[in-house]
Amino acid sequence: MHSAPHRNNSDFQLRYFIANNCSTPDMAWCILYEQKLDIITRLAASKAQLLRREVRGIELQQAANVPNLSRLDQLRLEANLIEFRSSEGMLELAIQGAEAELATIEGLMAEL
Repeated sequence: MHSAPHRNNSDFQLRYFIANNCSTPDMAWCILYEQKLDIITRLAASKAQLLRREVRGIELQQAANVPNLSRLDQLRLEANLIEFRSSEGMLELAIQGAEAELATIEGLMAEL
């Protein structure tokens, strides 16, 4: 079971398994820096994905307002809306988790 949802590593894992497992502070700093760069990259991608999701939501709202949709188009729209709503809030949680993990990494790096 993962103890920190929407994060790669918990604070405990970062401190005791990643940083403390290194033989020198320099090595720990380098490994934490690699983790930091990885999270920054994925955080930016998640924020871009959040914007794309917002665009998709607007497109679905506009499609729902089109009068006289065929039965086939109505079913497609309904399926798309169900898929869209099923993951609502997940990107925001992932972004919050990544930001928290990034703050932990930066704190550990400052301690070294």
